[in-house]
Amino acid sequence: MNCQFKQYHYFFPKSCINRNFLTFFFLMLSISFPFLALKVQGLTPLNEETQQALKEVLADEYHARAFYQAVIDKFGQVKPFSNIVRAEDRHASLVEELWEKYGLPIPEDTYQGTIKVPETLLEACKMGIKSEIANREMYDNWLPKIEEPDIRATFKKLRDASEGVTSCSKLLTDKRFSR
Repeated sequence: MNCQFKQYHYFFPKSCINRNFLTFFFLMLSISFPFLALKVQGLTPLNEETQQALKEVLADEYHARAFYQAVIDKFGQVKPFSNIVRAEDRHASLVEELWEKYGLPIPEDTYQGTIKVPETLLEACKMGIKSEIANREMYDNWLPKIEEPDIRATFKKLRDASEGVTSCSKLLTDKRFSR
């Protein structure tokens, strides 16, 4: 093989390295890098079920944030919605951190600006409570199936936060919600 070191292709002499080899080399490097990063952190790649749980949970948090933001956009900075939307933003961030930690690409939030808001604050409050009850049930469904302690801890924290919102049902009698 005649290697001429005057011609370089990236870091390798052109005549010494086949273009197909370079393509294969960089493809393998890009595929294995997330797994190598997980091993350095002492983490193992997530199984399909755990990845599905993270997808569902993040989509739910994105949807909740978009719903509460849409209520604020329609009715103004009314509590408890103004508080809850900030909490939902923190919840989404916590789940996104898990995605990053395990080397997964974070899905795009496609819910912003797509949520239809009820006609009254009373209806919005009822929808919010119903949504938070479903949110808690979702976490209860996923928790027994998750092995990773950090993901379990995050899911428990978010499930318990939903319990706090469902206790807002006493606000349904508040006169502000009848408009």
